[in-house]
Amino acid sequence: MEHIDMKKCLNCGYERQPKDEGKVPATECPRVLSYTNGIKDGGKGLEESADELNYAGRITRYGLSFGARITLAVFAGFFGVIMLHVGSGWEGQGKMGINMFGTFCLFVAVACVTTGRVRQFVGSIIGCALCTIALWYVVTTSSDDSLTFFVIFGIPGVAYAYKVRFGFSKRKESS
Repeated sequence: MEHIDMKKCLNCGYERQPKDEGKVPATECPRVLSYTNGIKDGGKGLEESADELNYAGRITRYGLSFGARITLAVFAGFFGVIMLHVGSGWEGQGKMGINMFGTFCLFVAVACVTTGRVRQFVGSIIGCALCTIALWYVVTTSSDDSLTFFVIFGIPGVAYAYKVRFGFSKRKESS
């Protein structure tokens, strides 16, 4: 098996610098390796905080790839429109739930196609909605499943909203 020396990373576009020699194998990207293994090599953004050195921190800060965002937006938008259409003709119990789920899907689609503070604002609304739904589930059922749902979806949802502060937090000035 032949190894190829990496000059420019195909994943993140980072170009190797002379300072990378000896620290990272020539077959690896210094930036990607530093994020995945927690090695601090002085690359852009690596000195910020420990949670950004892991995969979840990167996804939270930088978002999904363009292809993943568009795919998710198309499916979420489609489901949202279908659910709102079904809900408009529904004449019984559950109409509000169907419409709320459709609206939730449309919010996910909007979060996928926007950037910056708008994405943070919409993502915060989604996070708070997940926390509210999880709390409602815990209060109405009091089962282990409801607590699991709250831990898996509710707490991270409100934590994201707190972290980005609905997109209204001041941005760090780069020096």
